[in-house]
Amino acid sequence: MDKAAAAAIGAKFGESIKDYTKASENIIEAIVIEHCNEGIRLMSKQIKSKARTGQASTLAASMSNIPIQVSATKFQVNTISTEYYADFVDKGVKGVRNKGKAPSSPYSFRNLGTSKAMIESFKDYIARTGMKTAKIGGKRKSLYKTNKETKKKTAKMDLIEKAAQGLAVATKIGGIKPMNFISKADNPKRTKELARNLAAALGKAMAKNIKISINGN
Repeated sequence: MDKAAAAAIGAKFGESIKDYTKASENIIEAIVIEHCNEGIRLMSKQIKSKARTGQASTLAASMSNIPIQVSATKFQVNTISTEYYADFVDKGVKGVRNKGKAPSSPYSFRNLGTSKAMIESFKDYIARTGMKTAKIGGKRKSLYKTNKETKKKTAKMDLIEKAAQGLAVATKIGGIKPMNFISKADNPKRTKELARNLAAALGKAMAKNIKISINGN
């Protein structure tokens, strides 16, 4: 949102409500909600541009901007997610043997052990991406078998399990590159922009209310 759009919101409330206190409350709410919604749009765009799978939509949909009122006209916006892994994806994770993908991340894999949850996550990844083959035991193998009569494909669950295990270990070795999507919504530039928009909207509303009080309309 730019200053002109913010001023338009201020003018709208200034015209419709003569009580400036009530008008200002409505203006602040409208501006902050739009700021938060824009932040969500920016994060969603960054996630979808960086992610390689359908999980991007799940992560993008999980993001929220929550406004915290610091003073009468000052807000702090906190970014949260319902997905536990969001911060790891945002900041990245250093690998056990390769720190280069996420050198500034506060997170790092400490060993090559893979949990059941991690294996299940990579099995989901294989299904979402439609992966047909994987390198297992030094050889590339098909993850599906085809019934000669029905021509239907059936997943080889034992090989998919091994493929998921291999992907999980490779991820732990190499690490996870950061997406840096939270900074698209939460950054000093946007914080200053929010303050400017609030000032523009409130100023416009005040001017409208003064004009109404003088002219009576």
